[in-house]
Amino acid sequence: VSYQKDQVRVIASTGDLHLGGIDWNQCLVTAVAEQFNREFGEDPRRDAESLQHLAWEVEQCKRSLTVRPKAALIVQHAGRRKTYQIERDQFNLLTQHLVRRTEEITRKLIDKHRAGTSHLDLTVLSAGGSSRMPMIDEMLRTLKGTTISKALSPDQSIAHGATYYAGML
Repeated sequence: VSYQKDQVRVIASTGDLHLGGIDWNQCLVTAVAEQFNREFGEDPRRDAESLQHLAWEVEQCKRSLTVRPKAALIVQHAGRRKTYQIERDQFNLLTQHLVRRTEEITRKLIDKHRAGTSHLDLTVLSAGGSSRMPMIDEMLRTLKGTTISKALSPDQSIAHGATYYAGML
């Protein structure tokens, strides 16, 4: 984005509307449900209430793994309850294909604009909780010459841009 007195110009922007936090959640839901099924012969995804509880637990676990190296996740189904300790490295392995997809999208954007990363002053992560995840941060750091701005949270960056634009009007 280029800011000038009476103009905001987006230099480059990208994303994938079919790639988001729910995809990271689904990887963890699948892994934990399959583990529970192997241990107890019951799949929590087959019961709406159990699946809802699992989805909530997975979301909390994913958020915790953003700031902690491991987090607890409880599965309740068919009268059974089991707590799993999920480590960040384990979560990274389960979702590495999503990180690769994110990197591919980012590299395509850079290539499309032919400027290369050496011409980037700053990378602003503008939306989505997945941009808070350490694995995404690490992947972006591997892009040569990229400096990631954490001045605004992903939630605030869009509001900041809208406010700036409204002020110009």
